[in-house]
Amino acid sequence: MPQPKKVLIVDDSKVVRYVLTDILSRDKAIEVVGTASDPYEATDKILTLNPDVITLDVEMPRMNGIDFLKRLLQHKPLPVIMISSYTKQNSDLTIEALAIGAVDFIAKPSEDPNTGLKKLSKEIITKVKEATYYKVKAVPALSSNQLDYHATFPKDRFIVIGASTGGIQALQHILQNVPPTISGIIIAQHIPGKYIPSLTERLNKTATVQVKEAKHNDRVRPGLALIAPAPRQLHIKKDAGGYFVTIEKAISADLYAPSIDILFSSTAVSAGKKAIAVLLTGMGRDGAQGMLTLKRCGAHTIAQDRESSVVFGMPKTAIELNAAIEVMSLEEIPKAIVLNLLSTNSEELNGKNFTC
Repeated sequence: MPQPKKVLIVDDSKVVRYVLTDILSRDKAIEVVGTASDPYEATDKILTLNPDVITLDVEMPRMNGIDFLKRLLQHKPLPVIMISSYTKQNSDLTIEALAIGAVDFIAKPSEDPNTGLKKLSKEIITKVKEATYYKVKAVPALSSNQLDYHATFPKDRFIVIGASTGGIQALQHILQNVPPTISGIIIAQHIPGKYIPSLTERLNKTATVQVKEAKHNDRVRPGLALIAPAPRQLHIKKDAGGYFVTIEKAISADLYAPSIDILFSSTAVSAGKKAIAVLLTGMGRDGAQGMLTLKRCGAHTIAQDRESSVVFGMPKTAIELNAAIEVMSLEEIPKAIVLNLLSTNSEELNGKNFTC
């Protein structure tokens, strides 16, 4: 029988530490090996207890969770799940933690922790168990290498991007390294809807293009990146004026909202070979089948490689399905997008027959 995965709980609230210990201890595959009330105590216990996963609060005495996470991932990379109450400030900090390298997060309910956290028992246990499969590494410092292209990018082409765990840092790198006049970009990032304003704000600070949360009937246009709202499904449609997005309610059968597969599949129908699809780091399979459909319809498809992915799940599945025309590092992706958009002789755009 496999040994249970060891978890260290780091939170300044005694009540939260008790409730999380009670929840996680119900699963035989998990062993709570210790708790800590601040990062300094946590550092000592990490060295002695060697946990497989850490749950970490954002706001703590003596050192905040963000500074502790940075140090931890540099010196002893471990899967970290942020657990924090939802406020605008904490939302920004949670997005920062995910960009640094935290693998997931859980929003503490505003109600009494003893009641609220227990309502999230299934989610907490699932996320902690999933985190044990992550091979975490420090997020590498990526060079800013903005591409200085003065060419006119095609208005009738666009880029669709799917991302999950590790995707915030990856998206930030791409959006700050493409020309400001690049063809339209549509993004599906797995994240709860109330965190999208913080995500959009963070990306906008460094992006060369405008970044905004997509609204129903928004037009796809050069210099604009649209973030799919949650929990909703974003579809790409076409009319006489070009491409636009529709926002629809998710149904109970949808595993993800937004779904990368739904974004990619609707793009295959509406745009086919006019699209470029990029599948970034993330756990699971979302996006792989949709990317295969896009490839069959003539789109250019790119998957992030293992070495630069925080979690090589979604790209790996796409590669195994032979859905990716190119597999490359995050550093290379912005240039690959630009070169493909500016190519006028690629067989994807000239005369080859595709089966959609």
